Amino acid sequence: MKKTLSFLLTLVMCVSIMPTIASASSETGRMQDEYDPETGYTTITTDDYIAVVPKGGIVEYSSDNKNLCADEVLKTTTYSNEDSIVPFDYQATVREMYEYVLKTNADMDPSSAMEIAQKLAANIEAARNASIYGNMRGITSYVTETGATVVDLGCIQDGKLVPSDALRYVPDSRTRIISEGWSVNPHVDSSVLNCRYVVPWNGLDLYKSSDSGSMTFSNEISTSQTVGFSASGGISVYDAVKFGLTVTSSNTVTAKISKGFTLNVSAWKKHMMRPYIYYYNDTYKGTYEYYCHNFFDNHYFYVYEDRSAENKYDIEHGVRSWVRENTAHNPNASSPIPPTNWEW
Repeated sequence: MKKTLSFLLTLVMCVSIMPTIASASSETGRMQDEYDPETGYTTITTDDYIAVVPKGGIVEYSSDNKNLCADEVLKTTTYSNEDSIVPFDYQATVREMYEYVLKTNADMDPSSAMEIAQKLAANIEAARNASIYGNMRGITSYVTETGATVVDLGCIQDGKLVPSDALRYVPDSRTRIISEGWSVNPHVDSSVLNCRYVVPWNGLDLYKSSDSGSMTFSNEISTSQTVGFSASGGISVYDAVKFGLTVTSSNTVTAKISKGFTLNVSAWKKHMMRPYIYYYNDTYKGTYEYYCHNFFDNHYFYVYEDRSAENKYDIEHGVRSWVRENTAHNPNASSPIPPTNWEW
């Protein structure tokens, strides 16, 4: 009887000092908790991290949404195009039109050619101002399928420039460009500062714990942003560089919490992390113009195109830490909650 009782007591003592091990399925699969009664720490192992957590500590980790990202506009700046407007040279335009009218109307006398050239120059200036300042009232125009705006300048009949019929005139193989160039040089129209970031915070909450802890990430948590120059709106790399605009080479910027990174958190602190990227999206704009002539019916018209480009570039990327300390060392204090949106 005494031998049996001694055996039972020994068995109970052995069970009481064995670490408590619990296994369960986490959101991503395997999860194992191992408690060490000598240190009071619990080692939590999952497919995503290994954490050594003291009493009162909590691991905060979003397995399902760990790479869920959001974009947030932080600041928008717009700029005037005033310094980019190319001054209109009326006299030079008159000379250019005069020479062209004489060249294409061999039987026209110089005085009639000059009168037509002056009217064409005046019509061009009016159309040009309307396109630059956005007031097309009283101007006969239409927009082509490609987005260009065509303004009627009149046609030559019986030696005079007369208004044309309100027809949708389509430039064809019989159309000649007399002159072309920028009426508004390419310039920065707007600059938008954005932040791309991982939405969930991940880390250790030891706000109510008197001991430190650690957490090692078994998988990468990251966000990426493509930066570079896009000429899809018609302003080419050559044009941008010519006018002193920044052209960023295309590449992908990545901010991440690396696989194998260990986060060490002191007692009475909550330390959360998430990757982020600050990047600018600059929009470039300019207006390109053409003076055109269709020799089939001696028709003149003015064409302008609003062109644009975008340039994205990053200014900073990394991992944002959000840390709060329980300075009162109150184990019953409410643990603070980090912001959902971005704060900078």
